[in-house]
Amino acid sequence: MNKNIKLTCIYLSIFFIFFYILAPQKFSYISFKLVAPIWSFGVSLSEISNSTSNAVLMSQTEELQKEVFALKAKEKENKFYNEISISGVLADVILRPPKTNYDILIVSHGSLSGIKNSQKVFDKYENYIGYVSSVWNNRSEVTLHSSPNANTNFRVNDFVTEGYGIGSGGVRLEVPEDIDVSAGEAVFVEGFVVGSVVSVEKIDKTTDANVYVSLLANPFLISKVIISNDEI
Repeated sequence: MNKNIKLTCIYLSIFFIFFYILAPQKFSYISFKLVAPIWSFGVSLSEISNSTSNAVLMSQTEELQKEVFALKAKEKENKFYNEISISGVLADVILRPPKTNYDILIVSHGSLSGIKNSQKVFDKYENYIGYVSSVWNNRSEVTLHSSPNANTNFRVNDFVTEGYGIGSGGVRLEVPEDIDVSAGEAVFVEGFVVGSVVSVEKIDKTTDANVYVSLLANPFLISKVIISNDEI
C-alpha cells in the first residue's frame, strides 16, 4: 500500500514538472485557481479573528475608562467611601441580557444561601448595580438600575429625582431646566457613584429637561456580583 502511494506521488511530481516546463503560463494559472480559495479562506479567518480581538479590546478599554471615572468621582465623596465596607455573598451570573429582558440578571445563589428580596447588589468592581427582586432556592433575580422595572432615585448635582430605566445600561432622569447639569457629570444612588451624564435635552413646552445617563456596569458583560448584606 505504501509503495503504491509513493509511486503515485512520484508520478504526480514528474507530471507537474513536465507540465511546468512545457506550459509554464497555464501551470501558473491553474495553480493560482487551486490555491486562491484556500488563501481566501485563510484571509477570512484572519479578518474574523482581528474583528473579534478589536471588539474585545474596545470593550476592555471602555470598562477601564469607566473604572477611572468611578475612582475620580469616589475621590470627591472620599469621606463617604472611607466608611463603606461591602460584604455579602459572591455569586455567578447565570443569565444576563440579551438572554433576559429589561436589564435583569439571574444569579447563582438564593434563599438557601440566605438571600432575600431588596438586598443591594454590586458588581465585582464594587459598583452598585441594582437589587434582588425575586428569590428561589438556588437562584435569584437581580433588577439593575437601568431596568424599566426598577424604582430608583438618582442624584445629579445635588438634585434627587426618580430615574426611568431605558435598558442596555441607560437611564433617563427628568430634572428642572434650571438645574445645572452637563455631560460627563457623575450620577449617584444612595451616595454610590453609578454612572455619568451622556446628554441633556430640554423637554418641549415644559420647564424640565431630560438627562440621559450611562451606568458604569455594562449589563451585557457582568459575570459576577456581590449580594450585599444591606438592603435598599
